[in-house]
Amino acid sequence: MESTASASRPPFASVFTDASNYKVWIFAALISALIAYYYAASLQSEYIHGVDEKLYTTALMAKSTLPDDYHDSLYDKSSLSAADYLKIIDRNNQICKVTGIQYLWSNLILDDAIVFTSSTSTSKDVANGDHALLFDQHSDPASFNDVLYSDEPVYSTFTNAVSYTHLTLPTIYSV
Repeated sequence: MESTASASRPPFASVFTDASNYKVWIFAALISALIAYYYAASLQSEYIHGVDEKLYTTALMAKSTLPDDYHDSLYDKSSLSAADYLKIIDRNNQICKVTGIQYLWSNLILDDAIVFTSSTSTSKDVANGDHALLFDQHSDPASFNDVLYSDEPVYSTFTNAVSYTHLTLPTIYSV
């Protein structure tokens, strides 16, 4: 007959109290943590890929709303009437509202400067005037370095004092 001390022990108690089993539990915990880490990294990668696809598709859609020769016809701030430029901004604002994208704009390299050729209002309301003007210089030209030497879209992520941003820069040349 079993003693009352061993009879009162829960089943599998020796699994948790035997010193040699701790190594197995630690090993199992490490393997589980590694699997969880790689699974989370995989999900993040899939998520970012989906964001990249959405941004790229939206950029191409926005390009298609401009006339075919739009960038070829621009040479300075007077190339386009203010009313026409505001229509483009308003259209970009609407695209951003529908898609949930923060900003949508196009640029042109002119005399070694990167200038805006379309933009989005920060408030998504063109009447507030919180958008880049036609031919305003971009404040961070270094963010374009990778795309200037690529035939492929460039996807990047950066954090600044204001926000965390995931950026898509499709390469669309017009010579």
